Amino acid sequence: MSLDVLNRKTSARYSCTCGYEADIMISGILLSIGFDCPNCRQSYSLPFHEKYSTKYARGRVESLINKYGEIAFWGLGIEMQLLLKKMDIFSLANIFIIDKDIQKQGLQFMNHTVNAPDILKFEKLGAVIPTPVSGLSYNRTIENEVAEYCEAKVISIGEFLKLDQY
Repeated sequence: MSLDVLNRKTSARYSCTCGYEADIMISGILLSIGFDCPNCRQSYSLPFHEKYSTKYARGRVESLINKYGEIAFWGLGIEMQLLLKKMDIFSLANIFIIDKDIQKQGLQFMNHTVNAPDILKFEKLGAVIPTPVSGLSYNRTIENEVAEYCEAKVISIGEFLKLDQY
């Protein structure tokens, strides 16, 4: 399996029970996706990569909390929701969720309130992890927005999961 964080693609090789083997490319880096073998129509699911298990993801967020104190996840899209569920953030107190969408602000997600970006003015956040999206310009935009409010470090999803090490 290989992950392309910049273009939000995951490629993987699979072997069907009928003997058919192929490579599959999907959009997204954290999503589970269902697909059918073109030979026998057997259904498969490509799960969140085993290297990024619940224990691994939870350990990464706990190590960031130890290093930076309070941290925030910016953007509550489907991939970020899957990641936060994988980390079981329900019991973590040093986590904030930020989203610019006013329709999401104030909602509860896994025992955490979704905040507007101005929460950065009021909380001493040490790091912000943006949702996985296409292109580096998004992270730079968030880095600029975070810098307007505080001095928190912006950590890309690739850096957070240490994707370059696999």
